[in-house]
Amino acid sequence: MSMVQKAMTGVLVFSLLLGGTAKASIPSGVNSIYMDGNDLDFGKFATIADGSTMVPMRGIFERLGFEVNWNNQEQIIHAVRDGQEINLQIGRTTAQLNKTTTVNLPVAPFLQNDLTLVPLRFVSEAAGSLVGWEELTRTITIDSLKTDRVKVIEVIDEQTILISVNDSKVKITLLGIQVNPNMKEKALKEIKQLQGKYIHVSMESGTDPYNRLKGYLFLEDGTFINAIFIARGYGLVEAEEHPWKQLFTILENKAKEANRGVWSYVTPIGDGISQASLQQKVAGLGVTMGNVQMNEYITREVFLHLLLEALFPKFRYVLLAKTVSNVLQNEDVQKIVDYALEKGILAANDLVDGKLEPGKIVTSEDVVKWLERALNLDGGKTSFTLADFGVFEESDMKGREITWGAALTVVEKTKKVYPYLMQYYESLKSTVRNATELQKLGESTGNANVAKEGQDIQTMIALGKFDTKTIDQLSDRVINLGSSLLESIKSGVVQIISKDELKKIQNNLKSDVKKAQDALRNALKANDK
Repeated sequence: MSMVQKAMTGVLVFSLLLGGTAKASIPSGVNSIYMDGNDLDFGKFATIADGSTMVPMRGIFERLGFEVNWNNQEQIIHAVRDGQEINLQIGRTTAQLNKTTTVNLPVAPFLQNDLTLVPLRFVSEAAGSLVGWEELTRTITIDSLKTDRVKVIEVIDEQTILISVNDSKVKITLLGIQVNPNMKEKALKEIKQLQGKYIHVSMESGTDPYNRLKGYLFLEDGTFINAIFIARGYGLVEAEEHPWKQLFTILENKAKEANRGVWSYVTPIGDGISQASLQQKVAGLGVTMGNVQMNEYITREVFLHLLLEALFPKFRYVLLAKTVSNVLQNEDVQKIVDYALEKGILAANDLVDGKLEPGKIVTSEDVVKWLERALNLDGGKTSFTLADFGVFEESDMKGREITWGAALTVVEKTKKVYPYLMQYYESLKSTVRNATELQKLGESTGNANVAKEGQDIQTMIALGKFDTKTIDQLSDRVINLGSSLLESIKSGVVQIISKDELKKIQNNLKSDVKKAQDALRNALKANDK
């Protein structure tokens, strides 16, 4: 990835992040130090002196690209890089920059356990780096890459801002994090404080589906906004690779352990699915997974892609693509929409100007609506719900956006139930066809009792809202059908209908209802394992 341009200074107070101060203080104890996304191994030797983090001189200077010389007799540190010079001395609270400028130090360098320790913030900032402090995990971040100093013209949403770059207005969103819907209010409240301020940004090349640049945002004192948001549990780490992903993943795991932010919510669906298991599940649908993770949110068109692949084998010949990711070509999205409309999973009111709004994250409401249509549980056709089949407890996820892990779990469960329910509905349709034959037989022979039995069975099924008790009642009615009608025929009311013809229709009805009973029971226990 092409990491770009960097920022130098500006004063920004970000009170909720910094506790109302313009310079983040560092309490005692540092767990880790990261520079440009890499864990600095010398961080284990860091110590705190009078509120300043002190680190081994060679470790920090050499990572910043300086050549270091040590004058043992005078205990002077001389560091040089591209014509820049920094001189420090053990026990002295001033430093020399380029032999012309004297700077006061918060703490003088000192010797400890055969190590020469120097102030980390002073050395890093003198080298032009940004130093940040993440208090919840006691992590120090150092960004030494070139960044740009830009002005925030407008805060667009909880993770997107409009900045001014070279007299042009550019949208930039936080790289490496996707803010969770439940955290939008908190994230927005904090990021709004950037309005009209100058910040430092480091952007990657290219744009996202919303035509936004992605980047890292830093305050004047080096506070790393992307890292702060993840540590506070405001969102999930995105799947794409980037220099700071290792740290972001660690911060996310610590937020989970501490139940911070979004991790204080219980997610009953898809919880505990490993990345390897996720890939296996996707492969089981006949496709391979692109660069996505189980905790990454899934878009509406991609969820439909997975659902259609799972339920309709012929769909893969429509789309041809064997790899699923959160980014699809426009023509592929249209094929998904058309096929979903044809199968009755999508309805016209799901679309805006005939389109699905590509890139929009799928919600629990979307999932419930589409799965009910796919399983013919919508519109009052049955008393059963998705929960009855173990597919989806909508109440547990109301208002939530869905991750890949949750989506794969739901689609996999739907795939287990779908063939049984289709067999159930087909058996009921066949029952109606045979009941219609029975009605016609009675009408053609003038046997009102036979015609009425056929009509009553059709009406019973048409009223729908079947549960296991109702389907059992239907079975009992069909089983007793033959004996009651034959008694009527024997009594001399009508002698035209042959026993064989009536018996054939009855056997067909009994077979249809038995298939419906078995299919329904299999559907109800499909997700018990």
